Amino acid sequence: MVRLTELHLRATRAAIAAACVPPPVDAQLGSITLRDDQRATTARVAMALARNGGCLLADDVGRGKTYVALAIARRWRRPLVVVPAALRATWDDAMRRAGVPCAMISHEALSRGRMPSLPCGGIVVDESHHFRSMRARRYAALASLASGTPLLLLSATPLQNRRQDLAAQIALFHGARAFTLDDAALATFVVRGASDDIGLPTVAAPVWVHPSVDDGAVLDAILALPSPARPADGGDAGVLRTIGLVRAWASTRAALTAAILRRRRIAAAIEQSVVVGRVPTRRDLSAWTGAEDAIQLGFASLLATTATDAENAVELAGAVAREHEALTRLEGGITATADPDDARVDALRRLRAAHPGERVLAFTEFAGSARAYFARMRGDPGVALLTATDAHIASGRLPRRALLERFAPSALGAAEPAELERVTLLIATDLLSEGMNLQDASVVVHLDLPWNPARLAQRVGRVRRPGGGAVVQAYLIAPPARGEVLLELERRLRRKLADAAHAIGRGIDVVPRLTGGIESASVDVGRAALIGETS
Repeated sequence: MVRLTELHLRATRAAIAAACVPPPVDAQLGSITLRDDQRATTARVAMALARNGGCLLADDVGRGKTYVALAIARRWRRPLVVVPAALRATWDDAMRRAGVPCAMISHEALSRGRMPSLPCGGIVVDESHHFRSMRARRYAALASLASGTPLLLLSATPLQNRRQDLAAQIALFHGARAFTLDDAALATFVVRGASDDIGLPTVAAPVWVHPSVDDGAVLDAILALPSPARPADGGDAGVLRTIGLVRAWASTRAALTAAILRRRRIAAAIEQSVVVGRVPTRRDLSAWTGAEDAIQLGFASLLATTATDAENAVELAGAVAREHEALTRLEGGITATADPDDARVDALRRLRAAHPGERVLAFTEFAGSARAYFARMRGDPGVALLTATDAHIASGRLPRRALLERFAPSALGAAEPAELERVTLLIATDLLSEGMNLQDASVVVHLDLPWNPARLAQRVGRVRRPGGGAVVQAYLIAPPARGEVLLELERRLRRKLADAAHAIGRGIDVVPRLTGGIESASVDVGRAALIGETS
């Protein structure tokens, strides 16, 4: 038996104490001075990385996760940052200000199979909730990169839909055993900053805005569509396609028209394949695309490799014929009803008028919806459009950065534009809902309700940042239908939000109650333990 001397005991006690005390963090990070709460968070992250080899920093939007991550990265040799492509410029600017140069690769590059050319001493992954699917190519690429390398994940909303989302991210550094951990054990890998007030704006209770139109007849026609022809590997694609139409209907007539065209394309792909004795899989269908305004013929059958028998071919042909007939009836019903987009635009104009002198950020999931609003409002002063492919003001295209500087000059360090060049209403897709600082705005309008409710908090988080106004006001444009339909949509969102709030704590209020006043429903990261997988 080894006998411990007093010297050994003192050394052991010192080692234990050192492991329990956070390492000191210098407040100065290049030209950035870290707040006390950021320094404390940095120390906790450093300890978690040393203990576990990885960590998920799940702090609220606007609390400075980027600079905490760079304070960690300056300790590494050849740090690597993995970011969405749209956030490259944001991270370049942060690295320059912090004086912490890092190699950088995009999520999209990993999805395409590109890998960094040099080994790295540590990895930071921004918006890590994009790595919640183990089936994705980017997930396997990151798991390979992170093997034996410290991994710091950043996400304000790591739990997007279900508990599995969080476990998958933690598995990147903890391995497959992350999926066997209970809620409390998973929570030990998550670091949150202090809850003290750092000057973030207050988020006022959100308000529903009801367009003065009822398009319920079109919704009924959508729900009455027959089950579509199924791909070779079956599944619930038919249900999902109908849900997709409902979501498009709830956004704009323009989005619905585009969704119907996509559904016709899928039907045409199956129809063409059946003619040559094959049936496409879901993967085949996702790879098959059409021209913008017409169905592409003669190509889908080349992608389909699964043979089908005569009986199944007859059944599929009948399902396709019924679907084409039903979609034609739906399109006829749409033509015969008033376009609800006019009422939606009127509602947005009224909201804008209610906030004179304030900048308004309006979000939608659908590029077609963004273009529809902009087409009707481009003659209004100060209106701009930003999608993955479009950056427009009334007079034409602008570079993306130039457009954003007209909308949020203070946040982006630009000079205030001349009155005639100011953008005071920016209509954008959700590509803008992550990573950008746009605190010059004080009003957020949800033009539709995203399928993933975490998007609601991400949208509001673009303007709820230090240095913004005292209050952020959020509005939601309600779908143009009966109250019971809206209540069902609300219940679905609220159920997901409640799961996320129970799992990782309360965040900002994003969904109001439709009856009896406003009720809080939160989606963000918190301190509570995690719950089981949601439905």
